[in-house]
Amino acid sequence: MGMGACGPRRRRPDLSNGDHLEPDEANFDLTYGRVLTAFGPDAVGTHLESDSVYGVHDMAGNVWEITSSHSDPKQPIVRGGCFFQVDIVARAMNRQPDLADRRDAYYGIRVCATYREEGTDNSNEGI
Repeated sequence: MGMGACGPRRRRPDLSNGDHLEPDEANFDLTYGRVLTAFGPDAVGTHLESDSVYGVHDMAGNVWEITSSHSDPKQPIVRGGCFFQVDIVARAMNRQPDLADRRDAYYGIRVCATYREEGTDNSNEGI
């Protein structure tokens, strides 16, 4: 698991309550009582208990995060489970190969950017 998910001490964000997730800790099948019409992605940051020590949101559940394999950068890997799956799947440590052309509501990408206050110029930050 990556540094963004665990932090330097290898904390497991997907096991904040010991050995399982509670329905209010991440968006997975029990979060909305397995009601089919209630399933779907939540707004980023809704379940703060699944944040990493660095404040990276939704490390467990919500949508599968599309990333790449360390051994084969051309192979898409998905991780973290999604809103439609059980808690054992909705974990940052859960990774599996997937198709490069898959498109559906269970998948997403992680976008990282510097926040800019309105009226400020921080265009050189991070360089």
